[in-house]
Amino acid sequence: MNFEELYKRKLVSAVEAATKVESNDNIVVGLGCGETPAVLEELAKRQDELQGVVVHQMLPLYNYRYFQESMESAIRHNAWFISGYTTCGRGR
Repeated sequence: MNFEELYKRKLVSAVEAATKVESNDNIVVGLGCGETPAVLEELAKRQDELQGVVVHQMLPLYNYRYFQESMESAIRHNAWFISGYTTCGRGR
């Protein structure tokens, strides 16, 4: 199998990727332009379904909904590097 076939076989939508996350999972997000904004936004939509998910992220480029304190019991942001979006005491 060549890499193009393998890639097509593994390719999923942002919604499908977010549904793979379970409570108490740890997710490591790519740095800067390696972020997956669509997946992270879909993950935030699952706030009522999830508990204890930690997103480890370095230098976020967007102000994601899961940065809000009200989301902390479902999804918590663990900042590896501070950006303008994580300096309000939310990213820890």
